[in-house]
Amino acid sequence: MRHKLANKGQLALRLLISYILGLVIGNTILLPYTGALFIPFMFGGMVIALPLLAVALATLLLLENNIRANIRLWCWGTPLAIVAAWLSVEYLGDYSARGYSVSDYLMLRNVLERSALALLCAS
Repeated sequence: MRHKLANKGQLALRLLISYILGLVIGNTILLPYTGALFIPFMFGGMVIALPLLAVALATLLLLENNIRANIRLWCWGTPLAIVAAWLSVEYLGDYSARGYSVSDYLMLRNVLERSALALLCAS
């Protein structure tokens, strides 16, 4: 039992390190655009993304055996599912109220670029 708890702790620590590195790398990519706001954006993103970290941690700890058994499916499917969820939230939260159809929204300027950035960060 103690070994299983230690293993879960190591998994949680690895996820936390990945979370922090992802935020640092993601904000570093945007450094030419954000300039001096790099650090506040990084910490703000860290706070805003805490619910996502909680979901990822719960998923990892509850579905660890399934993830290990189907690692390829999880590695390919999870980033795509995250981007699809993000696009859905952005569309339903902002663009549908403005009268855009889904196809109009997907054709808007920068949606492809933001989706690619989201996929990169989710990978």
